[in-house]
Amino acid sequence: MASKLTSALRLCFFFLALWILPSDAFQPRTLSQLPPVGGVVSALPLLLNTSLPINNVTALLASFPANLTGNLTGLLLPNATELAKIQQYVLNVTRPTVASFIDGTNTTIDCVPIQAQLSLINATLTNQTLPLTPPVGPRLNTTTVTSAVPVLNGTIPRIITPAANATALLNRTGLNATCPNGSVPVPRLTVADIARFGSLQAFLNSALNKGPPPNVTAPSSASDGHEYATTSPDRSSSDTPPAFYGMQTSMSVWAPFVDQPVGSREFSLSQVWVTGGTGIALQTIEAGWQVDTVAYGDAKPHLFIFSTRKGYTDPVCYAGRKDCPQGAATFVQVSNSVYPTITLDSSVANGDTVQYTLLVVRDSPTGNWWVKLGSEWVGYYPGNLYTSLAQSADSVALGGEIVDYARLPGAPPGTPHTKTDMGSGEFAAGRSPATVAYHYNMMYVDEDNNLQTLDGIQVVNTNPAGYDPDCYSGQLVSSTTGSEIFFFGGPGFSAVCAI
Repeated sequence: MASKLTSALRLCFFFLALWILPSDAFQPRTLSQLPPVGGVVSALPLLLNTSLPINNVTALLASFPANLTGNLTGLLLPNATELAKIQQYVLNVTRPTVASFIDGTNTTIDCVPIQAQLSLINATLTNQTLPLTPPVGPRLNTTTVTSAVPVLNGTIPRIITPAANATALLNRTGLNATCPNGSVPVPRLTVADIARFGSLQAFLNSALNKGPPPNVTAPSSASDGHEYATTSPDRSSSDTPPAFYGMQTSMSVWAPFVDQPVGSREFSLSQVWVTGGTGIALQTIEAGWQVDTVAYGDAKPHLFIFSTRKGYTDPVCYAGRKDCPQGAATFVQVSNSVYPTITLDSSVANGDTVQYTLLVVRDSPTGNWWVKLGSEWVGYYPGNLYTSLAQSADSVALGGEIVDYARLPGAPPGTPHTKTDMGSGEFAAGRSPATVAYHYNMMYVDEDNNLQTLDGIQVVNTNPAGYDPDCYSGQLVSSTTGSEIFFFGGPGFSAVCAI
């Protein structure tokens, strides 16, 4: 009798929910129809979850917009309670759009009005007047001798410098697809993106933290599992300036192999670090390319932009990445064609070497730290978020970084060194732009907004726990034109790099 009464009450609650909801509440809505946060559709999963004793997962999926669900084929779905949390989170971070397209990598890109992007509804940045016009870029010092390509021993490599949106922003019809003026490209987050991690919390915890370059002091745990091959100014050299206002480099782009053993997470990257402060006060602006097969869902290099304001102890948030926790986004996108996480073309050994110019620079009038890829200003971190980087940077660094699961806390004893490649997977001793990853035309921005050659630099071996030349190496070589080339990389695990 009691069970029949309970079933009757549940049925009554369900029909009551049907009666109080709008007639179109169960209809899938297009992305542009969804409310920015909350709303009737956001509340619907909770009603279904508490009203239906059976088939509630099916009901949740049937009632949710298909274009925010994604491809669930082959995924083990979470229970109804967890699925409702995931759906609610997707609705909360989904922004209104003015257009959408599917790019050449089969990723759905939504064009979000600039003022509606997640960073600008972050409580940290609300009620602020933020500029959307790029700054005046730094000037090249007329006495600086540069070459567009790294010429070594008279050999000119086959280098291509594609537009930053050459591959990813070609839609499925082969046409160039950029967002309308006044909007920015944002990869769409779906239920499937989160469901493959099993739970919402696992998804939000999945991002691997970055690590500081070996030339700065950070909290002891910040470098756990990270290995480097980097170059940076020698602080004892008279050639080293007292302050830096930005850093520019020409970097080759590769698609290194990234190992992902069961229970592990690893990545491989090449980047620029702009740093200020030490310890918990360490602050950085970082940008470059990264391969992370779990985060991006493929083995291709992607543009990454990252910042820490608390010595890598703040929530891990790569700009524009789907796993950036809601409320942690602070990077302001302004480009309608190039965006954080965009797929980059990559080099082919002894074939075409793909090279991009990357600039991180402080805009003096506003104090904002801007990132530029090629000729496109991607966006910026608001300067008023920083203290150690409020006026300038203490140091800069360039090079490669990988994560080795064997060196992470919790890895089983005796776990062999990772097979993850750094750079192209070739050691620096190869010294060929056609086969080895490099940074070239390494120039810093001075207080007068001039680009100056970065002199007095050295390969940094000061962190034995994070630098093993048997696994990965770095080497500075003078080019034929006089500008130094920093080669770096390596294959990881081998007979001499076993643990």
